[in-house]
Amino acid sequence: KAMDKTISVAMAVYQGAPFLTKQMESLINQTRLPNEIIIVDDVSDDETFTIAKQYETCTNINVKVLKQTKRVGYIQNFKTALAHTSGDYIFLCDQDDIWEHNKIETMMSLFQKHPEITCINTSAQYIDAFDRAIHCETNTHKGVIDLNEIFYHNISMGCTMAFTKNICEHYLKKSCFEAPHDWELNLIAALQGTLYYLPIPLVKYRLHEHNTTGNDALQKSNHVFNDTREKNARTMLQFIEGCGAYQQDMHPLQTKQQKQLCRFYEKRFELLHNKKKRNWFYLITHITTYRKIVSTKGMLADLLYAFKSKQAK
Repeated sequence: KAMDKTISVAMAVYQGAPFLTKQMESLINQTRLPNEIIIVDDVSDDETFTIAKQYETCTNINVKVLKQTKRVGYIQNFKTALAHTSGDYIFLCDQDDIWEHNKIETMMSLFQKHPEITCINTSAQYIDAFDRAIHCETNTHKGVIDLNEIFYHNISMGCTMAFTKNICEHYLKKSCFEAPHDWELNLIAALQGTLYYLPIPLVKYRLHEHNTTGNDALQKSNHVFNDTREKNARTMLQFIEGCGAYQQDMHPLQTKQQKQLCRFYEKRFELLHNKKKRNWFYLITHITTYRKIVSTKGMLADLLYAFKSKQAK
């Protein structure tokens, strides 16, 4: 039974001193405690490592703090943390959020109720640097998420996720570690038909100017005039290319779809990054696919971005 299983929390940290204590306190005060917390520091030069090390001795939870020998980036840093976990279930954790006190208990109860589920994502409550609520993530997803949805976008942020040891091992074995780790983990579960979305905000997700993945939501200017659009297109291309490692787990139609999307995402990235404006007409001829990733306004924004000179960033 899931309630008898061991639980690991995998946390990747970098320059997290201002918020790390609040996150750690929310972990060690869960209504169901984890068995271990694995923290890997990506060579911070603030007090992050010192703060994390203090928790190795101040709680009954097995806290293990490691440090990279050189900067590797958040994807590789999470990979290191995952590789050191030993739990039957693994929860991903960011350094600057605050978990609701019943996060682990709620998600483990769902695993127990539906033992076929291997990965759960939840919604989140956004907060600012001063813990003030900004807005709650609204998502139409609920229940089992199929592969077709994952091909086009990730369903939630990594800090909301929990998954089985088998999903973790599959990821560590096959991943090229270039695509976002949370999206790839969701892909693996979706391939098995065991990915689940729970529309309950169990994480207070902090938005501030130093976020690795979340600060896009703070951008107030139109995405036509900043590089978020191009960055997101690159992420989508990296993800769909990374899906190639899992082709043997796909049905022939899924493999065909993955290859077609590779070409589409490549064309869109070239439009934005290399200013290949003729690619826009290719994208428009695949309007059904295009509409799944951007709005009609977004399609026009892509074209306008392509006309923006590289010097005008």
